[in-house]
Amino acid sequence: MSRLIAIGDIHGHLDKLAGLVGQIAPTADSRLVFLGAYIDRGSSSFEVVDILQVKHELPYMVLLRGNHEDFVLSHA
Repeated sequence: MSRLIAIGDIHGHLDKLAGLVGQIAPTADSRLVFLGAYIDRGSSSFEVVDILQVKHELPYMVLLRGNHEDFVLSHA
């Protein structure tokens, strides 16, 4: 693994997430660790979760659950 990249506080902003990942340009030897807070505030919370779940199958991605996700799951 050549790079370890931590990303947090996406808060439903798919456009910003896409731009950031585009700037990072991860390769097969990168590891992206998402630190939670995928939802809340932005208008694209569903889309953020949806795309991260699909992309999570890639070997270089780790998704951690944050406090916003814990809150939603505890009230489901």
